[in-house]
Amino acid sequence: SVKEGAIINKMRTMVNQPANIMTTNAFLKTVKSFKQKHLSLEVFDKKRLEKDKFNLILGVNQGSEQEPYLLTAKWMPNKNQNPIVIVGKGVMFDTGGINLKFGNFTDMKTDMTGAASAWALIKLCAINNLKHNVVALMPIVENMIGAKAQRPGDVVKSYSGKTVEITNTDAEG
Repeated sequence: SVKEGAIINKMRTMVNQPANIMTTNAFLKTVKSFKQKHLSLEVFDKKRLEKDKFNLILGVNQGSEQEPYLLTAKWMPNKNQNPIVIVGKGVMFDTGGINLKFGNFTDMKTDMTGAASAWALIKLCAINNLKHNVVALMPIVENMIGAKAQRPGDVVKSYSGKTVEITNTDAEG
């Protein structure tokens, strides 16, 4: 349909935007602009990520000046049904962090395709009134180098309480 094509084209536009335009805040603004019955959005901003100890998400983003987010979009038309859960990686630009990538970086803006696809899927569920519950989790960050960037050898306590040694700052996926 025309609406479905428009959603897919919007997703492609999100992916193809340069990282200075499709920032973490721009992604959030795009997601917030779509409203539909049975569709909800929960936004964990930096303060909430810190409070709830989502340290691995924060670690990937800590070299960036962009704000990190965890977006949870829920399409829940059925009260008593377990949802299908999808996770879409949203690294708005991925330098590789301290383990700096080499070669051509021009496609590193596409490391957020998973999140854009997850968002498009939720929108398609909503406009087609899918009879199944679907939840999309989208961590939205930027992996940059800088004085505050996560380092190889850092140990980070995860949300589950396990500690994780960062051996490669380009292995956040």
